[in-house]
Amino acid sequence: MTAAGIVADDLTGAADSAVQFTRAGWTARLALEGDAPATLDDGSVVAIVTDSRALAPGAARAVSAAAVRDLAAAGAGRVFVKIDSTMRGSVADQVRGALEAWRERHPAAVAVVSPAYPSLGRTVAGGRLLVDGIGVDETAVGRDPVTPVTTA
Repeated sequence: MTAAGIVADDLTGAADSAVQFTRAGWTARLALEGDAPATLDDGSVVAIVTDSRALAPGAARAVSAAAVRDLAAAGAGRVFVKIDSTMRGSVADQVRGALEAWRERHPAAVAVVSPAYPSLGRTVAGGRLLVDGIGVDETAVGRDPVTPVTTA
């Protein structure tokens, strides 16, 4: 076991992710952006809430990078970026910022991005994100007034 970190674009995603670690016996903590612990104990995970979903690309990139730097400095051996499963918001910039920051310590790091959440009907098929079998852009998510998704 090691310490881990989660960078989440909203509070719900942070909590949903952290609880999965507690089910496996880890100690979990939620932290608002800028409130990461100075050190992480073995077997612990901290989920940092960045509220980055609706931020402009540069801002989303910056807050995600800052959260990853905080987690790395605290001793996280792994970092997970919790994105919206319907790809709302600044997903590419959140991942880009997190990966750039993680590469400062781990130059060969890569990101694996998976927006799917099959139990909620969110799947990826043929390179398209689907919600209940329909392109995400054709659902209510596509018309979200704050973070619409314009392409599946």
